[in-house]
Amino acid sequence: MSEAKRKLALGIRIALFVLLFITVFVYRIIYYEMGGKRDAIHEENTALLARVEELEGKVAKQEEYEKKIAEAEAELLQVLGKYGAGNTPEKSIMFVREMEEELDMEIPNVSFSTPSVVASVDLSGMGTEQAWGTVNILSEQLSLSYTCGYEQWKEMFEFMLNYPERRTVRSVNASYNSESGLLSGSLVVDLYAIEGGKKEYVAPKIEDISLGVDCIFPE
Repeated sequence: MSEAKRKLALGIRIALFVLLFITVFVYRIIYYEMGGKRDAIHEENTALLARVEELEGKVAKQEEYEKKIAEAEAELLQVLGKYGAGNTPEKSIMFVREMEEELDMEIPNVSFSTPSVVASVDLSGMGTEQAWGTVNILSEQLSLSYTCGYEQWKEMFEFMLNYPERRTVRSVNASYNSESGLLSGSLVVDLYAIEGGKKEYVAPKIEDISLGVDCIFPE
C-alpha cells in the first residue's frame, strides 16, 4: 500500500473516531441533560395539575363554605345575644327587683363587685354588616341575702337559667326556719356582659319608685 493510501486510510479512521465521539457527546447532552430537564418539567407540571384540581375542588365547595361561615356567625351572634351591654348598680337592682316580684322572695341586702375582663375576642373578621370589632366579656358578682319558700327557692335556679342575659349561680347556702317554714340564706350570682362591639348600654327604666324630696334630718 502506498504512503498516500495509508495516510488516506488513517485520515478516514480519525474522521470516523471524531464523528463517533461527537455522536456520543451529543447523545449524552440530549438524552441525559435534556432528559433530566424533561423529568423536572414533568414533575412540576404534575404538581401544578394537582394544585389546580385542589383549587377547582375548593371553588366547587365555595357555596358550602360560605353557608358554614354564615351558620357559624349566626351561632356566635346568638351566643352574644345572651350577654347584655354592661352591668351597672341600677341594672343589678332591677334584676333583684324582678326576682322579688316573680319569685315572691324577700331580698333585704345586696352588694356589688367591680367588673373584670374575663376574655377578649376579636370579631373584626365577621361580615361587614355584622362587624363587631374587639369585644370584651365582663364578669362581676352580685351578693344578696334572701328569704323564701322551698318552691320559690327551686324556681330561683330556673329563673337564673332562663333570664334573658347570662347569669350563673356561684354559691348558695340556706337554712330552714321550722316556725315560719321558710328558707333564709345568701346567694352569689355571676353577672356577665360585653363591652365593645355593636351593643350599646341602655339604662333600665325605673318606675313606681318614689323619690323623696323632704329633708331627712329632723329640725
